[in-house]
Amino acid sequence: ALAACTPAPSPEPPPPLTRPAEAAAPEIEAPPAPDPEAERMVKWWASHPSVLAFDPAHQTGRWFDAAFHLADREQLAAGLEAKKYTPPRGSLTLVATTSPGVEQPRLRYYTIEDTGFLPAPKHFVPASTVKLMASISALWTLSKLGLTGDARLSFKDIDGRFSGSVYSLYKDALLHSSNRNYNRLIEIAGFDETNTRYVTAEYGLPVMAIQSRYGPENRGYGLRVSPTIHYKEGELEGEIPKRKGEWKSEACRGNCTTLFELQDILRRVMLHDELPASARFPLARVDLERIQALLLEARNRLQPSPDRAFGESVEVYNSVGRIPGRVLLENSYLRAPESGRRIFLALSLRFVRDHDPKPELVEMTRELLDIMLVEARAPRGPGLQLDAGDGLELAMRRASDGDTLLWAHAPADAVDDIAAWSANTPLEPLAEFTVEGTRHQLWRLDPSAQSAPLIAIARDAEGHELAYRMRWRSFEPVRPRELD
Repeated sequence: ALAACTPAPSPEPPPPLTRPAEAAAPEIEAPPAPDPEAERMVKWWASHPSVLAFDPAHQTGRWFDAAFHLADREQLAAGLEAKKYTPPRGSLTLVATTSPGVEQPRLRYYTIEDTGFLPAPKHFVPASTVKLMASISALWTLSKLGLTGDARLSFKDIDGRFSGSVYSLYKDALLHSSNRNYNRLIEIAGFDETNTRYVTAEYGLPVMAIQSRYGPENRGYGLRVSPTIHYKEGELEGEIPKRKGEWKSEACRGNCTTLFELQDILRRVMLHDELPASARFPLARVDLERIQALLLEARNRLQPSPDRAFGESVEVYNSVGRIPGRVLLENSYLRAPESGRRIFLALSLRFVRDHDPKPELVEMTRELLDIMLVEARAPRGPGLQLDAGDGLELAMRRASDGDTLLWAHAPADAVDDIAAWSANTPLEPLAEFTVEGTRHQLWRLDPSAQSAPLIAIARDAEGHELAYRMRWRSFEPVRPRELD
């Protein structure tokens, strides 16, 4: 009964109601401070929305024309005037200096008026100076068969029968100026092959044509027909079939060229190992070294002027020509081993009243070298080489009103400065800024300089050149004219 009277225990109160914890509000980052460099870039970008394309062929296909635009036409003339020296009437002149570039030598050209680049049929024929290119052309054709100058050939042509090595042919042509063996070298190369594949604008030789047979056995035969040629070198043996050339030139009736083209062929031979592969002739090492040795051994008509001007013993590599009573030609590479200084010199002097101009050649060489070496004139412009180096990009952008910019950019961690030229005229930067690790520089382009080459060079903080670029806005080829 007592148990029945005991009250039941009170139930435990329910746990208190709790509200779930609210998620912490995310911290709002303060907006980044405006990047004034980026804002400036965006403004330039927006104000010049149209992207313009460069002319696509900006390398060797424009080499002759770039050299023509970049050549200095003032310093030689001014130097000779200051020395009170007047070049012989009708002479043609081209001097080139070398300096370190980006991954290759940089060339700077000096001429009097346009004489280094323009053919003058009345006063200038290349004579034996084309025999260097004839030798290269023959070796070029044979290289496609895996052959070198050691290959032994046998054939019969208008000059008679030949059986011997290719080396014996080009040695006689370069060292003794053999006309017969020059003819045979072009027959080996092939008339069409030479004039449509080797001496072409795409290879930097827009004027050159090799069509004339040299020597008394001409008979109007020309060089168009190449005989069947049997060859053997090691295990390689076979025949090159008879060929007949069909190519015709509208501008040239014989052998035509310019001093620049002759000099550039010599440049590619003598600087072979320093040039990019695209600028090299396809010469086997044995033939390259033999040709260089033959040019050093060839006739040297310039001394004592080079030794006196350089102030040391100078090696003179020569590819020369002469037509008695008409013209004397010199195409030389001058190298001073002690100082390392190098100069290319190409000259053409006319005979006047059958007077041999050799003394004038020596005197003019001395005067020109004095200007280039002794007076140490400051070079103008950027100089010429092929594109090289990494990271430098160029673009063109245009505003609605036609205002056009050259826009360059490169990695900011490597590049401190980018310089630009239109031909030899330096461009003044409009703006420069660094955005997200990239350095940008802008220049305004002169609308009147449409076909001049645009060149940009990127440098590091110590002035070392890291990259070189050449582009063309639009391209108009140089039109060679006859000199008065």
